[in-house]
Amino acid sequence: MSVRGFLLFRASLAVILTAGRILMCNDGQTKLLPTKLGVGNRTLANKFFYLCSFMKQRIYIDTSVLGGYFDKEFETDTKLFFKRILNQEYLVHLSPISQIELLPAPQRVKDLVQDIPQNCLVMLDFSAEARELANHYISERILGKASLNDAYHIAIATVNRIEVLVSWNFRHIVNLDKIRLFNAINLKFGYPVIDIRSPKELIKYED
Repeated sequence: MSVRGFLLFRASLAVILTAGRILMCNDGQTKLLPTKLGVGNRTLANKFFYLCSFMKQRIYIDTSVLGGYFDKEFETDTKLFFKRILNQEYLVHLSPISQIELLPAPQRVKDLVQDIPQNCLVMLDFSAEARELANHYISERILGKASLNDAYHIAIATVNRIEVLVSWNFRHIVNLDKIRLFNAINLKFGYPVIDIRSPKELIKYED
């Protein structure tokens, strides 16, 4: 394929795999389609993912980020980060684990999810694949069993090839030593490394 042909192809259509669904991008616009992919199509979909570089960055936020919006210690940085979300600069991913953790949360924290632009919000599945990867984090003692939900967040983001996981959990997630260990396990089982950052690191500063 010529360079011109590739650029035309990339600009017109790209299809990527996201939690067993197809995310279709047409001229930079995204739409979640309820279409299941067979195993044979997964490789093709993953190839399209790498061609779809013009898309918004795909991030996964855990519930500490949502709670941080209303926490005095993290409020300022979280709101600056959310400004970028509200400006539709990211494709934001959550999971059923997020939903479970939000059940006892104050209503204003739950309502914050509704403020995320719907065309930039994707709910991922909690697959057996993610559960298995999380169990490896636990069996290798990177996290204790009491931190199983934290392991689930990282595993769900990893198996879905999310670019960045965003969290305020410095003890179990945004921790350099643990990040290295998470990624060692990811590579061991054939997954890419995942970037893990705090909201402060995703703030856009003016020059």
